[in-house]
Amino acid sequence: MYVLAEDPSQKNRTMQDGVKEYLLCGECEAKRSKWETYFSYKWHRGELFGGSDPYRIDGLDYSKFKLFLMSTLFMASVSRHPLFEEIELTPSSFEKLRQMVNAGNPGEPDEYGCSIGMLEDKEIDLKKDLIDKAVTTKAHGFPIHRFLFGGFLLWFIESEEMDIGQDIRKTYITKEGT
Repeated sequence: MYVLAEDPSQKNRTMQDGVKEYLLCGECEAKRSKWETYFSYKWHRGELFGGSDPYRIDGLDYSKFKLFLMSTLFMASVSRHPLFEEIELTPSSFEKLRQMVNAGNPGEPDEYGCSIGMLEDKEIDLKKDLIDKAVTTKAHGFPIHRFLFGGFLLWFIESEEMDIGQDIRKTYITKEGT
């Protein structure tokens, strides 16, 4: 894993292993493990991007893929690790996300709407695991939770009861697996 330094006077560093923090009970970890295995298979086989349209993902199992991502957001929100300390969910949002993940319910594409983008930079070797601090920001009045790992940007957009527009909605992971 390659971790970006926040302070420009410090060097980026390589870590030999990922973040280790035990956040789930055995039963919940077993549920998440199935989703994580599916995601890892797609990730490591290079099946996320690169088909006929390099900016489009196709052929995903919506439920497994989205539940892995939602469980990642949930775990980041309770983590004490410095990479995740800036992820903030409101109490009602936290509880709704907890219940959905626990029930294995990925919800509708708008519920914790999730978009993935690939970084393109000829100066960066995207084969390295590039990771940056996850953050929660606000844009146009709604929270956005942003992660960067392995050269991919991941956004969760909480837009309940707010009209965010079709341009953003069409970037969400869909039930059709795109």
